[in-house]
Amino acid sequence: MAFAFAGLPASIDGVVVDETLTFLQRAKCVELTRLSDYEVGDSFEETMAKGNRTIGDEAAQLLVSAAAGYPFMVQLVGYYAWQASSRRDSSEVTLEDAKRGVEIARKSFDNMVIAPALRRVSQRQLEYLVAMARCGEGPVATGAVAKRLGVEPSGVSSYRKRLIDAAIVESPEYGLVNFAIPYMREYLLAHMAERE
Repeated sequence: MAFAFAGLPASIDGVVVDETLTFLQRAKCVELTRLSDYEVGDSFEETMAKGNRTIGDEAAQLLVSAAAGYPFMVQLVGYYAWQASSRRDSSEVTLEDAKRGVEIARKSFDNMVIAPALRRVSQRQLEYLVAMARCGEGPVATGAVAKRLGVEPSGVSSYRKRLIDAAIVESPEYGLVNFAIPYMREYLLAHMAERE
């Protein structure tokens, strides 16, 4: 018998240490890394061909871009674009199908990945994430995040470390932080604006 499951490292850790699920403590953990655009595009092309479907270049590019190299998002955008074409009883995934698939996938991703990840962070960690989001796109300087919070960089280093350990934030190089989960920045900005 084989059993496989996936999740964010912090959520998996909580399950693995449970005393009633000791078999999971002996399980092999494989960390999935981001996929290149080439790998994502190749997987869409191969899956479509195996399912006797076609997809145009624009639709494929939209799906590749929306997946952001995140393995679960690859599954979501592909699945929902496929479903959109199935509803039309078509063997072609059009640009409109891809747009619809991305729209539904984003909502699902927010509900299935981002919201649960944020439920596990402390208030101070959430404030750190919101400050990161408000610093702009791409990797941001840890000093800029601390400044936005009105503290010294050393005052937030423990929050940064915990967020990195939880695979919510990553440090691409010394002094910089970036969101490890795609669309986290957009989600935080949208939801924090709703509360203010």
